[in-house]
Amino acid sequence: MNNDRYQAAKNKVYELQIRCLSPLHIGSGQFLKPPFDYIHFPQEQKLGLVDLNKLAEALGIYRITEVNDLVNVIDQGAGALSQFLKQRDVFDSSRICSRQIDLPDNIRDLDYRPSRNELKEQLHLLHFGQLFPALPGSSLKGSLRTALFATAILNEEVHLYGDLLKNRRGRMSDRQLQKKIFGKDPNNDLLRLLQVGDAIFKTNTTVIKSRIINLYRDKWGEKFRQSSFWEVVPTDSRARAEIRIPSSLIKAIQNMRTPIMKASKIKLLEDHQALCLLINKHTLRLVQNELDFWDAEGNPLPIGDYMPALEKIEQRLLDLIDQKASSCILRVGAGSGWESMTGGWAAAYTKNDEEVLSQRDWIAVKRNSRRGRYPDELLFPKTRKLNENGIPTGFLELNWELKK
Repeated sequence: MNNDRYQAAKNKVYELQIRCLSPLHIGSGQFLKPPFDYIHFPQEQKLGLVDLNKLAEALGIYRITEVNDLVNVIDQGAGALSQFLKQRDVFDSSRICSRQIDLPDNIRDLDYRPSRNELKEQLHLLHFGQLFPALPGSSLKGSLRTALFATAILNEEVHLYGDLLKNRRGRMSDRQLQKKIFGKDPNNDLLRLLQVGDAIFKTNTTVIKSRIINLYRDKWGEKFRQSSFWEVVPTDSRARAEIRIPSSLIKAIQNMRTPIMKASKIKLLEDHQALCLLINKHTLRLVQNELDFWDAEGNPLPIGDYMPALEKIEQRLLDLIDQKASSCILRVGAGSGWESMTGGWAAAYTKNDEEVLSQRDWIAVKRNSRRGRYPDELLFPKTRKLNENGIPTGFLELNWELKK
């Protein structure tokens, strides 16, 4: 038998068709600054990432003295550099930039003051020799793992006492729970062999202004000094990725003896529709919790269109659940919030209406998670990251298709 065909027979392979329901940001870890990293092209409504080789070629710069003159102009700031390039008729992003970022109409205050000029760069990966915005398989797998983890905990028959959430030093940690649900160590982790490929978006990125909405005593407001600009994959962008599941992982789950795994009824490998249903119910719980929270807060003005945006996603989730579709919605990436990152199980109830954590343990989790000292009764979390119009980030719809 051909080796490739033999491998295909051993593994289950799914093709994921991915659609962004809201802007997506997976950070590269880089912060871009003008004019060294990017230039604003108002007539094109774009930001261009400067390519020094292309810039030197366009300007006909070949001698070190000419390079020093250019560096001196750059040091004078974005305005001086733009004027310099216009005078030499090379103020064109296609001629002097490695790539372009679309600048939407609603970004009016993108300026070059020192405290507000950084742009958080979206991760790009090489694909056939070109850079494209990307969603790493590790990010997708992490969100999938969170959904499975939270579902397993909330389906637990017995109360989870605080000693399962403490490390050897007595600090709060979910490591013991992770071991109980997925395996005793990395080598025996059930999801270790889950191979999730990278997704490549063949589209231009754009810019959003990320705002931090904070609780100030008894009212909500924006932390204006902490607003920032992010490069994002725009809403309705599409990509594809693959998930490969080796037969060894199938056998491992079938032979699983962990009570939590039995209670959760996770049919990860046998039925991808069951997996989609599980993920959709997980995401729906988080979305409805958020809607209930802001409804109780009176839908304050600073959150903008946040609730209508979440209600639209809620309706899509309800439709997918009703249809028992082979599609699911996950939240991935920056700005997704504490509940989405953790699965929101710590303050939730099990299927038997038991508190997952005692009040004492919940207070310990809050203390461990906060960056500063706050009263234990203070709302947690007390901030949200939203874009300029209140639109949330990171919601993806994944359509699963089993490849033959």
